Amino acid sequence: MATTNPIGGVFWRMVAAELRKLLSRPSGVVMLVISALLPILVFGLAKLVEGGGVNMNANGQPVASLFSLDGPKLLGYMLTARNFFVLPLFLVMVSAQLVAEERANFTLRALLALPNARWRVLLAKYTALLTLAAISIAGSLGVGGPLCFLFVDGPQTLVAWQGVALGWVASLASDAGLIALTLLISTFSSSVAGVLVGVILGLMADLAIRGLLQIAGMLKLFPTDQLAALMPGRALAAWEGYADGWDPWAFLGLGLLTLGCLAVATFRFQREDVL
Repeated sequence: MATTNPIGGVFWRMVAAELRKLLSRPSGVVMLVISALLPILVFGLAKLVEGGGVNMNANGQPVASLFSLDGPKLLGYMLTARNFFVLPLFLVMVSAQLVAEERANFTLRALLALPNARWRVLLAKYTALLTLAAISIAGSLGVGGPLCFLFVDGPQTLVAWQGVALGWVASLASDAGLIALTLLISTFSSSVAGVLVGVILGLMADLAIRGLLQIAGMLKLFPTDQLAALMPGRALAAWEGYADGWDPWAFLGLGLLTLGCLAVATFRFQREDVL
């Protein structure tokens, strides 16, 4: 007897439809434009500082004399700029628009009323968002990589390039976790602003808890390093390991965060009222 593939042609058409929605909205387009422009901005600032164009001193010495630059290091700076606040904020915004905003304008109700398993609707949205994040990373890397490789002097070892390349790959895993977290919070809200506030408050609470864990560790009350690495805020920053060493616990936390948020969001989707 023939079996039906739960993730087949219909599913990928759903993903394509969700991706078209993302690319038709100003927030999605602006996110991709910023992704492409940020490496150019970082490159320009770095060359300006390196050339002494920025008149700043540190401990009585010009910053330019303390500033050593090579291709992999600059590509790492571009990665840090890409993951610093603005683009994660846009990623949260576009993720919230696919659930919370569509709930507010009744588009989500129409989608869930169609003869499709609800988990497939959620997974299609998640896959489309992850694809958008991958395009964003590819855009930043496609612009920044050639700039760093062709126009920056200094030592450029294969190991250094491999390390920062892994950082960009890990960044997609961090984006996957942030998208899953946002989709979960979106199942409790009907406004993009509410989701933004929820994500920010959640990460602020996470920061406070990690601070308490650090204090507990300093007082040697109980081992806290692994527990702190499993917290959402640290897990979402797992990509930073390219610079200071990879932390397996952070990636474990990222996996638990992603799968846990998707599982709870799916449960919430199953209970979504369409009447």
